[in-house]
Amino acid sequence: MSSDEPPLFDPPLYLLRMSRVADLLQASGATSVLDFGCGEGKLLTFLRTSPAYSVLKGVDVDLPTVRKAVVQLQPLLMDHLQPRVRPMRVELCHGSVGCVDPCILASGPVGALASVEVIEHLDPPVLAQFRETVFRHYRPQTVVLTTPNADFNVFFPELARQGRFRHPDHRFEWTRAQFQAWCDAIAAEFGYGVRYEGIGLHPSGDTAPGACSQLAHFVRQSSLSPSTQTPTPTGPAPTPEDEWPLGSHTPYRLVAAIEYPHVTDAAVSVQAIVWAALGRRHEDAQEEGQEGGVRLRLADLWEGNDKVRELCGDSYDQLVAWVQRHDDRMPIELDIGEGTVQMGALPAYADSDDQEEEEEEEADSYVFNIDSTATAELW
Repeated sequence: MSSDEPPLFDPPLYLLRMSRVADLLQASGATSVLDFGCGEGKLLTFLRTSPAYSVLKGVDVDLPTVRKAVVQLQPLLMDHLQPRVRPMRVELCHGSVGCVDPCILASGPVGALASVEVIEHLDPPVLAQFRETVFRHYRPQTVVLTTPNADFNVFFPELARQGRFRHPDHRFEWTRAQFQAWCDAIAAEFGYGVRYEGIGLHPSGDTAPGACSQLAHFVRQSSLSPSTQTPTPTGPAPTPEDEWPLGSHTPYRLVAAIEYPHVTDAAVSVQAIVWAALGRRHEDAQEEGQEGGVRLRLADLWEGNDKVRELCGDSYDQLVAWVQRHDDRMPIELDIGEGTVQMGALPAYADSDDQEEEEEEEADSYVFNIDSTATAELW
């Protein structure tokens, strides 16, 4: 790499950044996250796979971008095939980080807030109000902010020659000293602890200019309550063509609320997992030309599947009890070490009316066993 070529990161810098922010939010123990300046939903896409969250909320001032996030954050096929244990709602809103939403104030303290590569896009008055909105009014337990590190721009020689920032919409790019001075003042005023780290060191190993992005991790230390100002809107929610009144208590406009599939009956979900494991074993046995029934060791299912343990409340006896809750459409022998129990089988599916009777007859001959000696093949 020549000195005039910008550095290349592997994995890409945005993945490094989102992954680190997601790790910090996960470690905070928060069950709700507000992504301030969510853009197209990249961070929320990382967060939605975690079972820790019940509410994810994204806010951005650019309405077309929010609509892109709505598309990006629709549940995937896998979300339906393997539903969450607990409900989760994703809300995407059109609003300004320079405004306070009275609905958020009324709902109590925000668990965690992230703002990834956002503050450098804010004009000074909006940046000042962002500071107030986040730390005086919402007062999350955890706040994670990232912004470009201007010290690292020595590795972008074209920027220096042309006297410009990394992105044409950037209002500023701070050095590490400038960013830390701003964050230290916030922490002192609002009762937070703060620590710093870099994301994306130069591939050459040169650490003197720091990393490409800089991160501040705030944790609330004081017991001060969120703002007690009356959460009354100062005006109607603006239309996309209007400017958001800076510093106002103006509700964010909900663009979409997405409910993710979740398990409504834990026992049904456990049974579905067991039958799916048996079905996979049966398919594998067919491909390998094996005859007779297939076996699944219940203890292996218990040890190898975190979701099963969570659904059962870490009770193996509960798993055994729920496995025994079934219908009796077809006879199956399930040996769980305490006698043989007659259970329902996987139904047979026909590709056509002509094949249905033949396949049902074949299904009657399948014997699925769960015993204490066989080896399970789990996913």
